[in-house]
Amino acid sequence: NAYCVCEIPLKPESTVKTPFVPANPNPVWRHSRTVKGYKPGDSVVFNVFSMDEEAVNQQAQGGGTRQKKRDELLGTAALAGDRFFPDGFDGLLNLTLTGRQVGAALRVTAFVIEAGQG
Repeated sequence: NAYCVCEIPLKPESTVKTPFVPANPNPVWRHSRTVKGYKPGDSVVFNVFSMDEEAVNQQAQGGGTRQKKRDELLGTAALAGDRFFPDGFDGLLNLTLTGRQVGAALRVTAFVIEAGQG
């Protein structure tokens, strides 16, 4: 029940979120989005979460209103701005949790499209 949130630190308007992948220990998102507010040099942070199991069940059954538990952070990865601008990045980013590697990685492709090109 994993999903990924991508954002530029200190720029909440940049936040994008993948759909969740149910019951898969190796989720694949193949998710493409434009991150708003990017400026050359900005880093991008990826946070992978496990969705609250009861919330997943309710979502699958068409909703409902209950207080959702906080989703569990599974790992974080950062992509420094100089690693993808100006030439792009296509590779693996190791996930960490409280500074320790968690034995998982994200495959990320990132590139900058100048205004007017996209």
